[in-house]
Parts: sequence; C-alpha cells; structure tokens
Amino acid sequence: MGMTHSTSSKQGFELYHRPTGYKFERDMLLQVLKKESDLRLCEETQEAYTHKGTELDCNAYMAHIRDVTEMLQVRALLECGVQEDDLKDALVALRNHRLDYKDDEEILQASIYGRYDLCFDRKHVAQWSPVPDCQVVGLNGEEIGLLSLLTPGRPALIIAASLS
Repeated sequence: MGMTHSTSSKQGFELYHRPTGYKFERDMLLQVLKKESDLRLCEETQEAYTHKGTELDCNAYMAHIRDVTEMLQVRALLECGVQEDDLKDALVALRNHRLDYKDDEEILQASIYGRYDLCFDRKHVAQWSPVPDCQVVGLNGEEIGLLSLLTPGRPALIIAASLS
C-alpha cells in the first residue's frame, strides 16, 4: 500500500485517476491538501495509525492504515467546507489531484504525497547501484544527506517507509 494505494493518489505505480463530476476550485484544493497534511502529522492521527500495529497481520494492518488515511481525508474535506452529499465524489477528486495538477508545483508541494513521492523524478535504481545522494529524514525529524550516513567501502541496507 503506502504510496501505491489510491489514498496516496496512486494506483500501483501509476497516478490514480477515476471519473468524477466533482471539481475543486484551485484555492479550495490547496486548502484541503494543507488540512490533510496537518491532520496526517497530528498526534491523534499518528496514534490511530499505530494503534493496532501489533495486533494485526500484515494485510489487516495495511487495511487499517488505508482506513485511517481515508478517515483523515474525509475529515479534511468536511473541515474545508465540502458538503456530506458531495463527499464520495470530492474524495475521488482529491485523489485525482496529482494527475489533474501534474504540472502545478504549488499543488504538488501542498500534497504530502506530492512532496515525498520521488518515483517520477528519479531513474530506476537497480540492485547494487551506487546510492544517489538525497535528503532523508531521520526518526528524530532532522534532514541529513544520505551519503553522509554511509561508511565508504561497507555495504549498507536502506529501509524506507511511507509517512503513513
């Protein structure tokens, strides 16, 4: 799941897009994306993501992550003024935004997945390829250059995870 699930505006490794009659005004979409980012990073949401982590098998846990993400997206839509009758279509429109606004850097930067999903900007890195230098965020929240963490001549295992 993670960045390959529709809640991240992707389906597999392609950008998610489904037909909907709902269309956001650009300013409203920015407001919803910023609210979604704030909600995703708040303590309540982070606790909800981890709540059942040790009690569920992998598939059930990933479904739990999807459900928490969908709940926060619905909350963001409601708090930004989307009417309950429009929620289903607005949720589809929200998830379509990365394709609908693929050339709008401000929209992509407002989207948490647009900021951190680099798969379209990077060439595929084959197994045993030299690691490209990039900024990574440690568990302490600080950014640091990846190469500065590696010891020359020593193998390294890099494990990455989705923000959700």
